[in-house]
Amino acid sequence: MTRALLSLVATVCALTLLLAYRAPRIPRDGMVDQAVVAPPRTTGGPPPDVHITGRGNLQMTGPSMGWLYSGAGTLLVTGPPVGWSYGHLQVEVTLAAGRIVDVAVVRLATTNAVSQLRSRAAAERLRNEVLTSQRTDVDVISGATYTSHAYLRSLQAALDTAHAATTRG
Repeated sequence: MTRALLSLVATVCALTLLLAYRAPRIPRDGMVDQAVVAPPRTTGGPPPDVHITGRGNLQMTGPSMGWLYSGAGTLLVTGPPVGWSYGHLQVEVTLAAGRIVDVAVVRLATTNAVSQLRSRAAAERLRNEVLTSQRTDVDVISGATYTSHAYLRSLQAALDTAHAATTRG
């Protein structure tokens, strides 16, 4: 009888603790899933739709893209920030002669230090994979799946913007 009573009390206590648990509220960042225009590379007033800078660079900004083309044949494109439940990430890709020369994370915000550490490590591994394969359909990083998907979505959007920018007539 004592065992049954003790088991019942332990079960009730465990059930009470389980039902009373509330997940912490994580505030959503206002930047999540919003398109961002790349910051202007020149000083002065707001740039028009197309602007040739004093260094011979062509800069174009729009409501959902930003890119900078230098006279040396290098195209620098910023993808949109892509969010997930614990943060957001935005990449910038450098293209030259139709090849991906560099991919840099320009914005990475997470809600905790562990996620930040995993996201940074995943971004570096993804960068290496993308530069090696010259494609965006690389494997996601285990332990940082959401970060990987956000990285690849922002990168793909930047590449789509670059394609649109270079095929304008």
